[in-house]
Amino acid sequence: MERDRESVDVCLAQWRPVVGYEGVYEVSDRGDIRRIAAGPGARVNHVLLTYQTRNGYEMVVLCKDGITRHVLVHRVVLESFRGTPEGRKECNHADGNKQNNHLDNLDWVSSSENKQHAIASGLSPIGERHYRSKLTAADIPVIRGLYGLETQRVTAARYGVSQSLIGLVQNRRVWKHI
Repeated sequence: MERDRESVDVCLAQWRPVVGYEGVYEVSDRGDIRRIAAGPGARVNHVLLTYQTRNGYEMVVLCKDGITRHVLVHRVVLESFRGTPEGRKECNHADGNKQNNHLDNLDWVSSSENKQHAIASGLSPIGERHYRSKLTAADIPVIRGLYGLETQRVTAARYGVSQSLIGLVQNRRVWKHI
């Protein structure tokens, strides 16, 4: 029963040629990639298996003219359905789920937009939630209050951080949200 539902879903999907692999592979708006050309060891119209990178993104292996290439599924989906816009080279998963490669969940964004989305959605921890943070939210007003009362070097030694970090905190270049 599960297998029948899967084959119906694949049939309802919209398919486009994979950019650079036209006539060999197709990609669906749901993030599936299938081979459409016969080849050694190839199963025609079979959805390819994906694997995960250490960062959690799905990848697939494509082969053309004896050359294999490992590609990110979300990039293949966007390139095939929306092309690559100028100045926006990164793919953003709107829901933050790196395995959700449906076209309606993906957008081209700039590097800055991608980082802003990650922070806003809690995918990129900031402040004391960051694993390398030595300061807490309670430390920041105290450090700013010490401006002019003691040197940055003394304050840095007290908190076990660099003098440059103290300067960045006092000048509100980091920990801006406090």
